[in-house]
Amino acid sequence: MSRIIANGPRTPQDSRWRPARFFGRRSGKRLHEGQQAVYDDTLPDLEITLDEDVLDPATLFPAADKLSLEIGYGGGEHLALEASRHPETGYIGSEVFTGGIGKIVQTISEQQAQEYQALHRRRL
Repeated sequence: MSRIIANGPRTPQDSRWRPARFFGRRSGKRLHEGQQAVYDDTLPDLEITLDEDVLDPATLFPAADKLSLEIGYGGGEHLALEASRHPETGYIGSEVFTGGIGKIVQTISEQQAQEYQALHRRRL
C-alpha cells in the first residue's frame, strides 16, 4: 500500500491529505422519486440551519422536559420510535446520508398525516 508523504501538517483541509484507509460508504444512495418529493417538501420545515450564532436547543423545544441528540440515526427508525414514546422530550437527529434523512422525513410526514386524520375524525 502506498501512502502520500507530505511535509507539514496532514489535515483534511490540506489538499495533500488522504486517509490511509476508509471503512464504510463515502456517499449515500439516491432517493427514489416519492422520497425526493417528500424530502423537498418536508425537510425545510424540520431542518436546523446553523449559522454563526450559538444554537440553544431549548429554543427548538420550549415545552420539552429534556433533550436528546442522536448522531448517525441511519433510517431513523429508533429516533422516530423514541420520539413517539416520549413526546415530552425534544429529539434532534444528525445524519449525513440522504437516504437516512429521506427515510425519517418520510416517516415524520406519514405520522403527521396520521395525526391529522385522527384529529380530523375526532372533530366530526
